[in-house]
Amino acid sequence: MPHTGVARAGSAKFTIGRDKDCDVAIADDSVSRVHAELTMLESGKLLLADRASSNGTCIVQGGQPRRIEQSYVSPGDQVQFGAVVLQVSDILEAIRAKVAKRKDGKMPAALAERLIRCDCGAVKQAGRPCPECGQ
Repeated sequence: MPHTGVARAGSAKFTIGRDKDCDVAIADDSVSRVHAELTMLESGKLLLADRASSNGTCIVQGGQPRRIEQSYVSPGDQVQFGAVVLQVSDILEAIRAKVAKRKDGKMPAALAERLIRCDCGAVKQAGRPCPECGQ
């Protein structure tokens, strides 16, 4: 079931697609130029949204892709853009690498440290209290 998320001032958005200017560029013809967007919400959750791509964005569960418009994801999830399947953790690493090369050097807090899934379901930085439940 798709979830809605509200992007706030502390949120960070990253594009995923075939275009070389995307934050995560995927060189595959089944991937749209700007295929999807990953938003790191202030709450620590990760929201993946399809950007009206030609071949869809899916979450892979039990080996079966389930098409989404938008849904929360965690670093351990597998997602599919067109025919390309990636781990969310690999997408986060690609974003970290790209952000590290930026001239301003500003990295969203969610990327500064390793991310894990809290018991409440939110994504949080390892060793830190959860912004959602405080654990």
